[in-house]
Amino acid sequence: MSQTKCYIFGMGKLTKAIIEVLKEPGRNPDGDGLYLKISPSGGKSWVLRIQIKGTRRDIGLGDARYVPAQTARLEAAAAKKLAASGIDPLAERRKVAKVVPTLNRPPRRHTPK
Repeated sequence: MSQTKCYIFGMGKLTKAIIEVLKEPGRNPDGDGLYLKISPSGGKSWVLRIQIKGTRRDIGLGDARYVPAQTARLEAAAAKKLAASGIDPLAERRKVAKVVPTLNRPPRRHTPK
């Protein structure tokens, strides 16, 4: 285990400076089930590991380049609140995604007179 990871485990929260320094693939804990996941290619993303009705779920919260740590923490807290009330946060996210209106509609047919 690298010195950086040991330092993070003792710290509890990831800072912007530490996030920039981390390069080793794996999960780096931020606390309360939130992790910064680093892929083998070097991509960094936020993942919330949570248990919903006895089933462990990993919920992606976004790319770390676009989602700052504070936003990821707020999203994680909201998802945990839903899970605590027995609601699956992923199912809720999918419901919202289905409601988004689109401009796609079938083409109009012209009927000659």
